[in-house]
Amino acid sequence: MTKHTVASVDEIPEGEVMGVEVDGIEIAIVNIGGEFYGIQNVCLHRRQRLHTATQERINEEDCITEGPGVINQEECWMTCPGHDWKFDLKTGENPATGKRMRTFEVSTEDNEIQVEI
Repeated sequence: MTKHTVASVDEIPEGEVMGVEVDGIEIAIVNIGGEFYGIQNVCLHRRQRLHTATQERINEEDCITEGPGVINQEECWMTCPGHDWKFDLKTGENPATGKRMRTFEVSTEDNEIQVEI
């Protein structure tokens, strides 16, 4: 396994997510209370990108709204913005179906976020 630097700690505020690509693998990096988690970025259900969960969107009334996805920092899970499938960020499991997304070891060193592949 090799560690790959994907971002600086300052680039992903608490409760936010960033999409990265390492060796052709799309990964969502999520900051939960200053601890970083890596999960497969493409949802199992409808192939929606998880990293778009918290992005603002313009709705039918031309108003900016928060994205439909949710990051729950207390319980360490997030939902897919496509159809609200919930995934545990530690295990990658969707509790409703038992299906699992791939998760990745993430660490920080010298203010850099590193993913192990």
